[in-house]
Amino acid sequence: MITCQFPMTALTRGLASKGAGVKDVPWAVLFPLECMLWFEKRFLSAKLYSLLLQRGGGIAGPCLQILDFTLRGQRLKLWDPHCLHFKAKAVSAIMNSENDELKKTVTGQNASIQARLKEVTSALPMATAWEHLWKEGVTPWDVKGVTPVISHLLQENKIREGLALVPGCGSGYDVVAMASPTRRVIGLDISKTVVELARERAALSPNSEFIEIQNADFFTYAPPVKFDVIFDYTFFCAMKPSLRPEWAKKMAELLASDGELITLMFPVGDYEGGPPYAVSLEAYMKVLQPWAFKVLSVDDNIPSVPPRKGFESLVRWAKMTANF
Repeated sequence: MITCQFPMTALTRGLASKGAGVKDVPWAVLFPLECMLWFEKRFLSAKLYSLLLQRGGGIAGPCLQILDFTLRGQRLKLWDPHCLHFKAKAVSAIMNSENDELKKTVTGQNASIQARLKEVTSALPMATAWEHLWKEGVTPWDVKGVTPVISHLLQENKIREGLALVPGCGSGYDVVAMASPTRRVIGLDISKTVVELARERAALSPNSEFIEIQNADFFTYAPPVKFDVIFDYTFFCAMKPSLRPEWAKKMAELLASDGELITLMFPVGDYEGGPPYAVSLEAYMKVLQPWAFKVLSVDDNIPSVPPRKGFESLVRWAKMTANF
């Protein structure tokens, strides 16, 4: 039997073994996401693969075609960091489809929230737009807790000590989690409303003396010190792609010569529009390499909040030049 190796959930395995109810299952919604989001190692028969391809028009077709290379014996792991472009194609197919449930799975946003984000960020200057959205409560990027990968890195003692910066810190969960007697953390946000919320949260922390929340524009921020580590998440993807070169320039200015930039890339894809705007390793490299940043590691198999699982990648960078 010809097989292809990629993830399957209990639903897919059950149907595969029983062969029942296939015509009633909305494969256009379920199957591509199962392939992309859950990392169980199982085998799918070529017969079932063909059946799904026939019945899963729309979005399922492109996603299954992306996975078709596995039938040619390449046995590629979907979480291999060198193969992000395959998932990027899947995300692109999802975001360009008419299925709002799929888009919501990728971005965490329903159609009305996405429309409101576009309306506000298109009509207002950046500072005004994000303040307006925080006041309005239109904040789908806010996971209302510590980013899972930050919790994991802290548990593994894999975030360097010293002075840390979290631009676009939002509610401040990650700032508070990262702060310690050996790591002072500055959270930066352009919205006065969320800065107040973050300050209230920081004040309750036993490490509050090692936390500072500042209301400032990242692009004009000029502290008297350099940072040992900078963490970027849902910040790069929030800005228009035209601002990315300035983002990279500022990162180079703010980071110490031996410092580390940690980027949690989301959402990995190549669809049009935003926010959130699609990101990719290539997009980061394009703007960071001119400032002599080099990739230290890429990890695509990381803890994530459930809707974002499979659409995030952790990339760590070193700056190879002297301080500015």
